[in-house]
Amino acid sequence: MNRSHSPIRHLSARGFTLLEIMIAILIMSIGLAAMANLQGKLTRYSTMAKQRTIAMNLVEQQIETMRSFYTIQATEADACSRDQSGYDDLASCVIGTPVSVGNMQFNLSWTIVGYSQNVDGTTEVYTPGSERHRPDLKLVTINVGWVEGQGEAQSVELVDIVDATSVFNTGRVSARVVSNTPPRVTFDTNDFPGLVEVAIVADKIRGSTTPKPTIQNQGENVITRFDVVTFNRAGDYEYLQRREEFKVVNCVCTMDNGLGTGRAPSIWDGTNYALGEEVSKRSGSPLAAQPAECEMCCNDHHDAAGAVNKYDNFRPAFSGDAGGFDFLGDHAHYRIVNGVKVLAGEGDEYLEACRLIRKDGLFKLTTDMAQESLDVARESYPTIYNTEYGNSVINFVTDFSNAISVPDYPGTRPVVNYSVAWWLNWWGVSLTGSGQTEPAMSRAIYIDYMSADLLKKIKCLQADGLGFYSDFCNLQKDLSWIEILPFYDVDLTSLANWNRASTSISVTNSPISDIDRNSFSRGVIGLAPDYFDIDTNVSASVELSNTGLTDTNPIDPDDELESIQDMPVSVVIGGTQPAQGAQVTGSIFAGSNKVNVETVRMQQDPPDIDCEIVTTGNGDSSQKAFVCDLYPTPANGTVTVSDYNAIKVTGPVTTVLNRKVCTNSTAFVSMQVFDDNTVANPDSNFPGETTMFTFTNLNDAVTMDITIVDQADSCP
Repeated sequence: MNRSHSPIRHLSARGFTLLEIMIAILIMSIGLAAMANLQGKLTRYSTMAKQRTIAMNLVEQQIETMRSFYTIQATEADACSRDQSGYDDLASCVIGTPVSVGNMQFNLSWTIVGYSQNVDGTTEVYTPGSERHRPDLKLVTINVGWVEGQGEAQSVELVDIVDATSVFNTGRVSARVVSNTPPRVTFDTNDFPGLVEVAIVADKIRGSTTPKPTIQNQGENVITRFDVVTFNRAGDYEYLQRREEFKVVNCVCTMDNGLGTGRAPSIWDGTNYALGEEVSKRSGSPLAAQPAECEMCCNDHHDAAGAVNKYDNFRPAFSGDAGGFDFLGDHAHYRIVNGVKVLAGEGDEYLEACRLIRKDGLFKLTTDMAQESLDVARESYPTIYNTEYGNSVINFVTDFSNAISVPDYPGTRPVVNYSVAWWLNWWGVSLTGSGQTEPAMSRAIYIDYMSADLLKKIKCLQADGLGFYSDFCNLQKDLSWIEILPFYDVDLTSLANWNRASTSISVTNSPISDIDRNSFSRGVIGLAPDYFDIDTNVSASVELSNTGLTDTNPIDPDDELESIQDMPVSVVIGGTQPAQGAQVTGSIFAGSNKVNVETVRMQQDPPDIDCEIVTTGNGDSSQKAFVCDLYPTPANGTVTVSDYNAIKVTGPVTTVLNRKVCTNSTAFVSMQVFDDNTVANPDSNFPGETTMFTFTNLNDAVTMDITIVDQADSCP
């Protein structure tokens, strides 16, 4: 049997070729790479979104902090502060402030533009110095910047408005709360050294810190700082209400030609110091290597023609011979020529002194200091008898304000005595033991210039809204008159010049150039080497205006007026009054603008002690003088003058102030100049040049005036 066989087919099991595998791998790699890239982007975008959320939170927190200001008035907070502050503190922060969140660094910055609202509802950019004290609203643009993980800079920005009604006040209105007390900010009096409390109203206290002079250019320039604070006390806690920061500086300027542009003084208006406007008037420029504050002082401290508010509203009108110089409405300026003040004209150097107040975070020029009272007491008096002392200050300010005649002010200033001055005069010093010392204190009351409108408001408040000025106050809204009257009580112990009335006692009176040395001391009373029983006194004297806070050359004849007050000193220890020796006395003149006679030292031998530097005057002017008592007689000895040379360093610039001593006397037998090739620098104990006068066989007092001039100048 035949079988037919079908052909058998062998089918191969076909797989992937190498090319196909490579293509597949490529496709998968591209997909995986795309997925990895997508995952990376998703992670980055998630991180950026988180960072952006954090940035927006920072922006929102900052705008809410700005809106929640607790007082309209400035608290002197830094412009870049992220803490709650005052409405007037809100200013542009261009540099920015760093903030760390986790491991991320952000930088917040903002710009602020003030706007005023018109009666018709429209707004316009606020102009400082206008009739309005502050803008009605502030347009805030806040920017937060950071660098994300790839190194790219990122930022978010928010624009919003902060108006002059705080969240606190809005809530108060909604709740119908009529209290005008702002939220409390804790305050530590220990942070303000030298503060003597003066109670102005119930639980509200005002005080001034002890002025701290800073010496620049070895006594040529002095910058003195002090604060005036007002705070509430509730039980054991104090709460800051207001802080005002002042500077006083002396400068040497050059008078510019013709008219320039400068700012009028900032004037106290009862709530703050209203910024003066830019006006056309005379101007000046600081001499080389002066402190930065002198740029503003020299340029702005001039009065415009017809100005109502002047830098020194109490300065008498110039009555001397102006020659061909046109004042152009300005007050007179003076330079020193051979110890005498001479009217300065265009191109001349002149002396200047200015007061500055911090406003909106920056210092601006305000009106000159106006000292109305000076007193001397034991250092412990104001603290031990604080209530009595504080009451005496309030009594004085009350008597002063009551005595002001609005139509006559500022041409006529009240002359008021301390209401309890007998307390201070009675509280003297008794020296009963060898080596005993008693520190004294000199304190002054200053009252700023007040505009006519402010005076009328004060008079209205004092009369409980009645009387001639009844339309100028609102008893329901205005603070009490004592709170808006600009007065402050200042410790001037380290700035007053101290004199003694007897050789039985001593009183320290270090040169102002030694202010930063441990040896600096003023007003400490002790026994002289040859003491004896006596009832005598010590006195303190201070110029009435700005230079009283810098202890430098008076800037004009009016500025030479000083307030002088003394305190009784009783020596009860025995001893015999020595026979008076041969006194060498005379005046110390500044022969050039750059010499501050407060830095000059004089020493006698025998005995080997400092000569006494005193202040002399006839009621219209004052002058520094010295008293050296060489004994026994006939006297043979020396009088040495030192510390009249100096160096001044401003940044990289060092200037040598090379000077010499001139005299009009022939009473000495020799005059020797010793120069150790250094320039006097008391802070580094460099003695520098000294001039020694030798006397022989002196039986009677002699007069020897000295004048300090530049080395290149001729003696007068």
